[in-house]
Amino acid sequence: MGGQARLHQAGSHADKLSRVEADILTTLEPWQVDGIRRLWSDQGMQKCYERRREYQDVGGQRSERRKWIHCFERVTSIIFLVALSEYDQVLYESANVNRLEESKALFTTIITYPWFQESSINLFLNKTDDPEDKILHSNLADYFSTFTGPRRDAESAKMFILNMYKAQHIGLYYHFTCATDTENIRVVSKAVRDTVFQVNLVGFSLG
Repeated sequence: MGGQARLHQAGSHADKLSRVEADILTTLEPWQVDGIRRLWSDQGMQKCYERRREYQDVGGQRSERRKWIHCFERVTSIIFLVALSEYDQVLYESANVNRLEESKALFTTIITYPWFQESSINLFLNKTDDPEDKILHSNLADYFSTFTGPRRDAESAKMFILNMYKAQHIGLYYHFTCATDTENIRVVSKAVRDTVFQVNLVGFSLG
């Protein structure tokens, strides 16, 4: 099949799948499974996936924070989400600032606010599946010179990132998560609820 024909076919599958209301989808129909399989096998899709570290997500940029930072006032517990896969990515606003370094700086800023001194801090280290693939091609030490662990070892990389945050706040609760693993999220959610419940009991002198 020629390049133009493959491009047209991929575009057709992408167009059909983009119309699916993913938020209410519970099961995949055969044509959806086939469309996803064909899109994933497309050379353009594969090349895009290989270069995924070059693309940004929205919401975490500095310019966006002013829209939500005030929502944290007077809370008893904080959940801070860290994308493990961002260790080799840069900010949308600045190609010279590492996204994980910026995340750590934001974390430090948040936990030092006066009204958070009594709040419990829950650290979610998300996308645990990404480093296991990315670490094979992108060495953590190239971006964080203090990392002295073995190359291509995802567990060492994840623990190094965790310790960067633990060094900023003693006693934080942490969880390694994968948003696409429903059982993992269920267990973590229960653990967080138990933590919040216990912290509030202590806060009201009931624990």
